[in-house]
Amino acid sequence: MDVMSRQTDDGKHEGFVTAWFPDGMLGTGFTGNTVFARMPCTDGRKLHDYDRGEEVERPDSEVAGWQPVCECGWRGSLWRRVATEAEQDLTVYRAYSRDSLSDDFDEMLMVEWEQHIAPATAVHEVALITAEIRDAEQRRVEAVTRARAAGASWEAIAQAANITRQSAHERWSKITR
Repeated sequence: MDVMSRQTDDGKHEGFVTAWFPDGMLGTGFTGNTVFARMPCTDGRKLHDYDRGEEVERPDSEVAGWQPVCECGWRGSLWRRVATEAEQDLTVYRAYSRDSLSDDFDEMLMVEWEQHIAPATAVHEVALITAEIRDAEQRRVEAVTRARAAGASWEAIAQAANITRQSAHERWSKITR
């Protein structure tokens, strides 16, 4: 399994799948069949704020489960590792993995993270569009100012802006003086 994180466009959320060990250690990365692990902080900081002990290398076979997590502190469902394919039951978060977690399974776990960030992603889109509207409105004010300086009537400007002459005059007459 390659540890691949995903990040929202606004940079406020970074999600990834972490390995869990029976003694409480969490995976911080993978290479081959080796998992790098550390003990997480227990003082309320985010999941992957580590300051307890050194990072150690552990064999993938010691991983007891996996969990999608986010840097914002969100934690998804804990998937328990089972010993045989017959014990696997994805409906109750029990997964079989002989060696390391497959990329397909990693993708499946990250679906939960995608659901977690869906509201933030939608709100970010609203913020982007709002900024675009603000920028467009500023460009429109500048264009109206140039049009008035060039001698354009409020009627002509109103027609171009698809509003009434009165609305155009009320909206821009004080700004364009």
